[in-house]
Amino acid sequence: MVLDAVQKCTTYCAPRLLLAFSVFLQSHSVLKIQVQSYSILMQVTQTKLPKSQLELTVTVSFDEFKKHLKHAAKHISENIKIDGFRKDHVPYDVLKQKVGEMSIYQEAADGAINATLNDIVRDHKLIFVGQPQVVIEKLAPENEFVYKATLTLLPE
Repeated sequence: MVLDAVQKCTTYCAPRLLLAFSVFLQSHSVLKIQVQSYSILMQVTQTKLPKSQLELTVTVSFDEFKKHLKHAAKHISENIKIDGFRKDHVPYDVLKQKVGEMSIYQEAADGAINATLNDIVRDHKLIFVGQPQVVIEKLAPENEFVYKATLTLLPE
């Protein structure tokens, strides 16, 4: 009975406890746990620039980028007609031959930028003006994805 309750607690309660612990640590100016949660998925480096600008260099691990590749391939296959396949059921290799691997990677990069940049802005409570300027630094098959985003922050 007790073992069953412990298993349920680790399955359902542990994420909530970790979140509560993370909030507690943040409120006490200890951000190590927050940074560690990103270290597996992505690495973010902030550089302050003149005129209230902030440059973020974001490195997304290939394991995380694979999720965006699968989503991009699915999205492209929904919008293209390839003989012998139903929409949304085109194998990756066939799709790669038809549209080119870099087209899939570019679509995945757009999705990764949107997802990671939104997470960073929300988690670091950044308030910016206008659209971020994004430059892709590294986008290659079987490698991590690196981009730089320059934000104009609202003056304090």
